[in-house]
Amino acid sequence: MGFGRIVITFKDKKREPIAVLVWRIQRKAKLLERVRAKFAIDHLQQTTPGMVNK
Repeated sequence: MGFGRIVITFKDKKREPIAVLVWRIQRKAKLLERVRAKFAIDHLQQTTPGMVNK
């Protein structure tokens, strides 16, 4: 539960990665993983043929 660095990269290679030094890295990493998972699920639902978006 100390300091850590979070680096956010983008699919668009034109955007530079964002690197942030944070306190309580484990908590922030858990939060970012939940956000990433939510985006992945939403993207899958939008791109899967035959699925009905609600």
